[in-house]
Amino acid sequence: MKKRFFETEKDGFYGTYYENPNRSDCEVIGLFGDDPNDYMAKCGAKWLHKNGVNALCMSPGKKNYSHVNYPLERIGAAIQWLKKNGNRNYGNEYGRNLCFVWLCR
Repeated sequence: MKKRFFETEKDGFYGTYYENPNRSDCEVIGLFGDDPNDYMAKCGAKWLHKNGVNALCMSPGKKNYSHVNYPLERIGAAIQWLKKNGNRNYGNEYGRNLCFVWLCR
């Protein structure tokens, strides 16, 4: 699985981008588990790939588990990166692993 890592200080948000091997211009931003590189995030990315979309797994920062205090500016920085890199449609996963919403078709 092809991935790209992002750091808050360098990129404006902390996360891992999992590109769909079958190519897609649709994206879901997810807050899967506590870290964008843990088992839950990887499983979520694989499930999204099976459904035809790329995955950007995010968290507030390394070893920072306070999703309730997630700065909105970081999500904005992630969306700007997605637009700049060919993702025309994007959505997000709300709540703690409760539901997925995406805009891709």
